[in-house]
Amino acid sequence: MKAFKILLTLFIFCFFATGVSSAQSTSEKTDNYCFFMVECNGVEDYITGPAPRHQVNHTNRAGDFDWVNSQFISNQLVSMATGEAFKVNFIVKTVTVVPGAVFQISKHYNLVGDQGTHILYSVVIIYDWTSGYFKSTVVKEKMVCL
Repeated sequence: MKAFKILLTLFIFCFFATGVSSAQSTSEKTDNYCFFMVECNGVEDYITGPAPRHQVNHTNRAGDFDWVNSQFISNQLVSMATGEAFKVNFIVKTVTVVPGAVFQISKHYNLVGDQGTHILYSVVIIYDWTSGYFKSTVVKEKMVCL
């Protein structure tokens, strides 16, 4: 009876483990150059610089792209107005990107400066790929400076 309970427990564990593992996450490192135009307290600023990043891509159980979470590895993004160095985290959520379709992407950025500036930025964009090329429309955009 004890062996049966152990085998049943292992079977249930393996069943759930394979069910959960059908949603996949992959990791990669890429080189980027970033550019953010921000406005804090009525002052327009540009935060820019080389930004190698670590990216985690997640696909759903059907194998379709679900979201990506990226973190810039260096503090090389610099404010052109103040010289403040920024660390940036962001997450991108989307539906499956299919040629000939209309789809929505939401991007959420968190910029933290070494002099205390903290910027939260989010944008929702609708992409129309039905005409053979991307047509993008910003449907929601919000920036908060803390």
